[in-house]
Amino acid sequence: MLCPHCHRTFPGLDFCPYDGRRLTTQPRLSLLDWKDTPLTGHQLKNRYLILGLIGEGAMASIYVAEDLSTGEPVAVKMLRAKGNQSRYRERFFHEVLAAAAIGHPNIIQVLDVGETSDRTPFLVMEFLRGETLGDRLRRKGIIHRDLKPDNLFLVGAPGEAYQVKVVDFGLAKSTFRLTAMGTAVGTAEYMAPEQALTDPVDGRTDIYALGIVLCRVFSGKLPFESQDPTELLARQVILPPILPFPDPRVEFVDDPEQQPDPGLVLRARLGLVIRKALRKNPEHRYASVQALQEDLERILGRASGFLEARRPPDGEDLYVPVGPLSRNVLPQFYKMLGVPLPTALTR
Repeated sequence: MLCPHCHRTFPGLDFCPYDGRRLTTQPRLSLLDWKDTPLTGHQLKNRYLILGLIGEGAMASIYVAEDLSTGEPVAVKMLRAKGNQSRYRERFFHEVLAAAAIGHPNIIQVLDVGETSDRTPFLVMEFLRGETLGDRLRRKGIIHRDLKPDNLFLVGAPGEAYQVKVVDFGLAKSTFRLTAMGTAVGTAEYMAPEQALTDPVDGRTDIYALGIVLCRVFSGKLPFESQDPTELLARQVILPPILPFPDPRVEFVDDPEQQPDPGLVLRARLGLVIRKALRKNPEHRYASVQALQEDLERILGRASGFLEARRPPDGEDLYVPVGPLSRNVLPQFYKMLGVPLPTALTR
């Protein structure tokens, strides 16, 4: 039995235990909407029948298809970029390997991969019903100029998500070319200093991006903004974030009659967590997503212990370039923003 609201199945029940809707035996496909395209009616690998278009990105289109072996809907992501096809094809298939290597319930499941008769690559993925985090923020009246929230999919009816899935692994990314500086790949609003300077990246780079997502979700603002992509990257590397959160000292009021509102204290602590995630030096950020999660649990009162975000960084929080390219670029970034180059970076 299928819930027509959340699309979850509950064998043997008459009503959805989550939203109370009466369950139906109606096929899931009949509950979906799509737009007809020239590919409607085409079969892929003699198994996936294209029904219609449900989304488009910079380099790929997303179609809903029927898996003829099960009768269930699947999502088909098909490359449509022109120009340097070999480069895009490599990134496209890298997405398959990345998703398969993780194999996590909060990562979208890639079911199949193949090519059309004209060698256009495609991925077959589980079909998700819901909206991206970007869609939800836009419905709340927040204007976006970014991509990262659009890669976090809220599964469920709009506004009633019951699961989050990461849906993109490197295909639909913005690329900003820095004049005579190499190429930085990513979304400028969410790029950590090491990513902006094309130095080696690791898990702490994603923690930085997550910190910006948290800031965006809970405040409606980005901590770094500029109309010029290169200047925006320079701000990410050099300037402290502008965080619209209360001063963390609000909770240390000695006079009981002046104790701050608990909500104010929670937002102040959240600001501390975000600030730690956004530190310039990767060594000063959270060492893992688990450590970040533990601090979030602490500020919600679900875990005990010292808030790691309170620990001051060990020394001045500066990004120190690693490679020769980043060492040449960094002084230009400081000059662009009119900020003196720190003595520690001239040695």
